[in-house]
Amino acid sequence: MLRRRATSGRLKRAKPESERVTDPRPTLVAYGAPLGARPRAEMTLEKALVRSLGLLGEAPRVFLSLPLVLAASRERLDFERLRRVARAARRGPELGLVLELTSEVTGDPFFGEQAVGLSARSGAPQFLVPVDTAFVRRTAELEAPEVARRWGFRFRTPVSSFREFYGKHHG
Repeated sequence: MLRRRATSGRLKRAKPESERVTDPRPTLVAYGAPLGARPRAEMTLEKALVRSLGLLGEAPRVFLSLPLVLAASRERLDFERLRRVARAARRGPELGLVLELTSEVTGDPFFGEQAVGLSARSGAPQFLVPVDTAFVRRTAELEAPEVARRWGFRFRTPVSSFREFYGKHHG
Protein backbone atom coordinates (compact mmCIF):
# COMPACT_ATOMS: atom_id res chain seq x y z
CA MET A 1 0.00 0.00 0.00
CA LEU A 2 1.33 3.42 -0.92
CA ARG A 3 0.42 6.69 0.75
CA ARG A 4 1.36 10.24 -0.13
CA ARG A 5 3.21 12.07 2.57
CA ALA A 6 1.33 15.16 3.68
CA THR A 7 4.43 17.36 3.50
CA SER A 8 5.55 16.35 0.03
CA GLY A 9 4.30 14.68 -3.09
CA ARG A 10 6.61 11.70 -2.60
CA LEU A 11 5.15 8.26 -2.06
CA LYS A 12 5.96 6.40 1.12
CA ARG A 13 5.30 2.73 1.70
CA ALA A 14 2.98 2.26 4.69
CA LYS A 15 4.00 -0.23 7.34
CA PRO A 16 1.96 -3.42 7.43
CA GLU A 17 -0.67 -3.37 10.20
CA SER A 18 1.21 -6.09 12.10
CA GLU A 19 4.22 -3.77 12.49
CA ARG A 20 2.14 -0.85 13.78
CA VAL A 21 0.26 -2.71 16.51
CA THR A 22 1.94 -2.30 19.89
CA ASP A 23 -0.84 -2.53 22.49
CA PRO A 24 -1.11 -6.15 23.67
CA ARG A 25 -4.46 -5.68 25.45
CA PRO A 26 -6.83 -6.59 22.57
CA THR A 27 -4.85 -9.80 21.99
CA LEU A 28 -4.86 -10.61 25.71
CA VAL A 29 -8.64 -10.09 25.74
CA ALA A 30 -8.94 -12.50 22.80
CA TYR A 31 -7.23 -15.09 25.03
CA GLY A 32 -9.41 -14.50 28.08
CA ALA A 33 -8.14 -11.40 29.90
CA PRO A 34 -10.99 -9.33 31.38
CA LEU A 35 -9.60 -5.96 30.31
CA GLY A 36 -12.62 -4.33 28.67
CA ALA A 37 -10.97 -3.94 25.25
CA ARG A 38 -12.48 -5.37 22.10
CA PRO A 39 -10.94 -8.84 21.57
CA ARG A 40 -8.64 -8.91 18.53
CA ALA A 41 -5.70 -11.27 18.13
CA GLU A 42 -3.45 -8.67 16.50
CA MET A 43 -0.20 -10.43 17.33
CA THR A 44 0.92 -13.83 18.53
CA LEU A 45 0.02 -14.68 22.08
CA GLU A 46 3.71 -14.99 22.96
CA LYS A 47 4.42 -11.49 21.64
CA ALA A 48 1.36 -10.05 23.44
CA LEU A 49 2.47 -11.62 26.72
CA VAL A 50 6.00 -10.23 26.38
CA ARG A 51 4.73 -6.77 25.44
CA SER A 52 2.42 -6.85 28.45
CA LEU A 53 5.46 -7.44 30.68
CA GLY A 54 6.44 -3.86 29.93
CA LEU A 55 3.13 -2.71 31.43
CA LEU A 56 3.46 -4.43 34.83
CA GLY A 57 4.11 -1.21 36.72
CA GLU A 58 1.62 0.98 34.89
CA ALA A 59 -1.38 -1.27 34.16
CA PRO A 60 -2.34 -3.22 37.31
CA ARG A 61 -5.30 -4.97 35.67
CA VAL A 62 -3.03 -6.29 32.91
CA PHE A 63 -0.67 -7.60 35.61
CA LEU A 64 -3.56 -9.25 37.47
CA SER A 65 -4.78 -10.83 34.20
CA LEU A 66 -1.54 -12.52 33.16
CA PRO A 67 -1.90 -15.65 35.35
CA LEU A 68 -5.42 -16.05 33.98
CA VAL A 69 -4.24 -15.82 30.35
CA LEU A 70 -1.30 -18.15 30.95
CA ALA A 71 -3.46 -20.78 32.63
CA ALA A 72 -6.18 -20.56 29.96
CA SER A 73 -3.61 -20.79 27.15
CA ARG A 74 -1.33 -23.44 28.62
CA GLU A 75 -1.95 -25.98 25.84
CA ARG A 76 -1.57 -23.55 22.94
CA LEU A 77 1.41 -21.54 24.20
CA ASP A 78 4.87 -22.30 22.90
CA PHE A 79 6.82 -21.74 26.12
CA GLU A 80 10.21 -22.06 24.43
CA ARG A 81 9.24 -19.32 22.01
CA LEU A 82 7.80 -17.26 24.87
CA ARG A 83 11.13 -17.44 26.74
CA ARG A 84 13.07 -16.63 23.56
CA VAL A 85 10.90 -13.59 22.76
CA ALA A 86 11.16 -12.39 26.38
CA ARG A 87 14.95 -12.70 26.40
CA ALA A 88 15.21 -10.84 23.08
CA ALA A 89 13.08 -8.03 24.54
CA ARG A 90 15.14 -8.07 27.77
CA ARG A 91 12.06 -9.12 29.74
CA GLY A 92 13.32 -12.45 31.10
CA PRO A 93 13.08 -11.45 34.79
CA GLU A 94 9.54 -10.14 34.31
CA LEU A 95 8.51 -13.36 32.57
CA GLY A 96 10.10 -15.43 35.35
CA LEU A 97 8.15 -13.42 37.92
CA VAL A 98 4.84 -13.88 36.09
CA LEU A 99 5.41 -17.60 35.48
CA GLU A 100 6.23 -18.30 39.14
CA LEU A 101 3.38 -16.07 40.27
CA THR A 102 1.05 -18.06 38.01
CA SER A 103 2.24 -21.26 39.71
CA GLU A 104 1.42 -19.78 43.11
CA VAL A 105 -1.97 -18.49 41.98
CA THR A 106 -3.09 -21.67 40.21
CA GLY A 107 -1.32 -24.21 42.41
CA ASP A 108 0.17 -25.73 39.23
CA PRO A 109 3.96 -26.18 39.39
CA PHE A 110 4.12 -26.41 35.57
CA PHE A 111 4.33 -22.64 35.19
CA GLY A 112 7.16 -22.25 37.69
CA GLU A 113 9.04 -25.01 35.86
CA GLN A 114 8.80 -22.90 32.70
CA ALA A 115 10.78 -20.15 34.46
CA VAL A 116 13.84 -22.42 34.76
CA GLY A 117 16.66 -20.92 32.74
CA LEU A 118 15.45 -17.35 33.10
CA SER A 119 17.62 -15.06 35.20
CA ALA A 120 16.45 -12.78 37.98
CA ARG A 121 17.28 -9.08 37.88
CA SER A 122 20.67 -8.17 39.22
CA GLY A 123 21.46 -5.03 41.14
CA ALA A 124 18.92 -2.82 42.82
CA PRO A 125 15.32 -4.03 42.81
CA GLN A 126 12.90 -2.57 40.28
CA PHE A 127 9.76 -1.08 41.75
CA LEU A 128 6.56 -1.86 39.90
CA VAL A 129 4.74 0.95 41.69
CA PRO A 130 5.43 4.68 41.48
CA VAL A 131 7.90 5.40 44.27
CA ASP A 132 7.39 9.11 44.76
CA THR A 133 7.88 9.16 48.53
CA ALA A 134 10.10 7.39 51.02
CA PHE A 135 6.96 5.95 52.65
CA VAL A 136 5.76 4.32 49.41
CA ARG A 137 9.23 2.95 48.76
CA ARG A 138 9.49 1.48 52.27
CA THR A 139 5.96 0.03 52.08
CA ALA A 140 6.74 -1.65 48.75
CA GLU A 141 9.96 -3.04 50.24
CA LEU A 142 8.11 -4.48 53.24
CA GLU A 143 4.99 -5.73 51.46
CA ALA A 144 6.55 -7.22 48.32
CA PRO A 145 5.58 -10.88 47.91
CA GLU A 146 8.43 -13.37 48.16
CA VAL A 147 8.05 -14.33 44.49
CA ALA A 148 8.67 -10.69 43.53
CA ARG A 149 11.74 -10.51 45.76
CA ARG A 150 13.22 -13.65 44.18
CA TRP A 151 13.05 -12.02 40.74
CA GLY A 152 14.31 -8.58 41.84
CA PHE A 153 11.03 -6.68 41.88
CA ARG A 154 9.01 -4.80 44.48
CA PHE A 155 5.30 -4.04 44.49
CA ARG A 156 2.53 -3.90 47.05
CA THR A 157 -0.09 -6.25 45.60
CA PRO A 158 -0.27 -9.45 47.69
CA VAL A 159 -0.46 -12.84 46.00
CA SER A 160 -3.92 -13.20 47.55
CA SER A 161 -5.18 -10.38 45.29
CA PHE A 162 -3.96 -12.29 42.24
CA ARG A 163 -5.70 -15.42 43.58
CA GLU A 164 -8.97 -13.54 44.12
CA PHE A 165 -8.84 -12.04 40.63
CA TYR A 166 -8.07 -15.46 39.14
CA GLY A 167 -10.87 -17.11 41.10
CA LYS A 168 -13.37 -14.47 40.05
CA HIS A 169 -12.57 -14.70 36.32
CA HIS A 170 -11.43 -18.29 35.82
CA GLY A 171 -14.03 -20.24 33.86
